[in-house]
Amino acid sequence: WIVLIPVLSQSLWLQLLMKHCVNCQQLTAVKDEESSLEGSIVTLTYKYSKTIDANDYFFWYRQHPGKSPGFLIVSYGTKNAASAGLSVSVSEDKNQISMKISSAAVSDSAVYYSSHNQFLFYFSSDLKLNISLI
Repeated sequence: WIVLIPVLSQSLWLQLLMKHCVNCQQLTAVKDEESSLEGSIVTLTYKYSKTIDANDYFFWYRQHPGKSPGFLIVSYGTKNAASAGLSVSVSEDKNQISMKISSAAVSDSAVYYSSHNQFLFYFSSDLKLNISLI
């Protein structure tokens, strides 16, 4: 498991963990940036480099400017997950995973990451979400 040390700069720990490796499974944000209105449903989607199976774990994080990333939700394999206005689902072809925010607030504006773990953590590319007042 990873222990986050808050003394590190806001994204240094991510840089340390996102080392390049050959034949690693990768998560890539379908969009680099997403914008929406407050109160709307927002879906953040990542493409996975292989077929998602029961041994895959996906962890979701949100990072506000100047802050360390904070854990949001975890999903296991192809099972859907839900917690506190968030839900995670896997596409029918099992090559994409999405996190849905049921009623986006301005405070949800941040950079989002997903990580995959079977034995080691591999982080996705980042995805910036901007929520505007209605």
